[in-house]
Amino acid sequence: MLGVLVVVAWLTGVSAASGAELLVSAAISLKEPLQEIGARFEQQHPDLKVVFNFGASGVLQQQIEQGAPVDVYVSAAPKQMDELEAKSLILPNTRRILAVNVVVLITHAALKPSLHAFTDLTKPEVRLIAIGNPRTVPAGAYARAILTSLGLWDTLQPKLILTENVRQALAYVARGEVDAALVYATDAQSAGEAVRVVAVAPEGRYPPVLYPISAISASTQPARQRVRRPGCERGRTTDSESPRIPAAAEGCGSLKARSGRETTANHRRTAMTHIPLSPLLLSLKIAGMATVVTLLIGTPIAWLLARGRFPGRALLESIVVIPLILPPTVTGYYLLWLIGRHGLLGRFLEYGLNIGLIFTWKAAVLASTIAALPLFIKAAQGAFEGIDRRIEDAGRTFKPILIVLCTITLPLAWRGILAGSILAFARAMGSSELH
Repeated sequence: MLGVLVVVAWLTGVSAASGAELLVSAAISLKEPLQEIGARFEQQHPDLKVVFNFGASGVLQQQIEQGAPVDVYVSAAPKQMDELEAKSLILPNTRRILAVNVVVLITHAALKPSLHAFTDLTKPEVRLIAIGNPRTVPAGAYARAILTSLGLWDTLQPKLILTENVRQALAYVARGEVDAALVYATDAQSAGEAVRVVAVAPEGRYPPVLYPISAISASTQPARQRVRRPGCERGRTTDSESPRIPAAAEGCGSLKARSGRETTANHRRTAMTHIPLSPLLLSLKIAGMATVVTLLIGTPIAWLLARGRFPGRALLESIVVIPLILPPTVTGYYLLWLIGRHGLLGRFLEYGLNIGLIFTWKAAVLASTIAALPLFIKAAQGAFEGIDRRIEDAGRTFKPILIVLCTITLPLAWRGILAGSILAFARAMGSSELH
């Protein structure tokens, strides 16, 4: 897709003294081609190392605005570059259109071909659709524009899974965790035979996918004042039965009239619709429900550990503290292995009972509960152990153990239970890395 030699010429224009590094923040959808270009460039210029920072264009923009050391920025949409230019954070005379792309609808290659067009996304068998978060991911903004123009955005809201970047949406399809995703053609091609291209987004339904490139004004590297436009190659697919991905443009020179402010105006005309439930309210809902579940499950476990003497007690205590020891990413991985669509339990729930758990608020509550449970149990266990057992023994002389627990033990341990509940709620609020 990229004119390799032309991009190398661009990098040559910002080369510096021996041993220097060229820091390039680029949209993750260009990861493979830019890495190939960087490797070729380093072979020709062994005294200069190209360091890439790939991510969502909006996130990279925020990093530059916060003063991150960046020499060259490549965005997946003009919007982010326009905002940096408005703040005088780029060198305007170095800004060019590096490449163009198209948006495609993909599904897992092994799934039965129930998808043939965008309108098929409304079928009941299509439960989960991954797109980039429209707030920070240009691919998500393009996806929203496409679905809105087709009259599908409101209908598909319950099915949408918002990802941190377009490659995450691609990964979900490749692993079979979602039924479909809207990604760039370059992403679909990079996945090889793992995904199948269902359809190419119709032209005119969304703004042109342009990749502007520019040197950052805070960079210490000397920037070239003129850069030739990169060439464009026609798209290709990995499956002869898939729809052909068209060339994004016959020649990048034809994009001149449509780039810049005109494209930005198109983006603004397709402004983001309001998201019904804000992230803060959703986090509060999940943390609140996780705290209630933790209270119901953790209280008897804490009492059992404080009062019980039984075989396997040490093992139970060890299991309780495991979520405190394991890194959150490891815990999240094993949860996905357990309740994912192809997980040990998730496969039975999904295909046996027709219950979809992954990527739902219920799964988030489960993950938050697992993270919060050890803190609550330890606090409540300490409270139970601090109660004089002679008081409980005296109560059991006249009342059953359950009555004693409700009328004597729990009232005496309420401070520890309350402290544990507060800790559990705080941990659940901060457990976003698990869900």
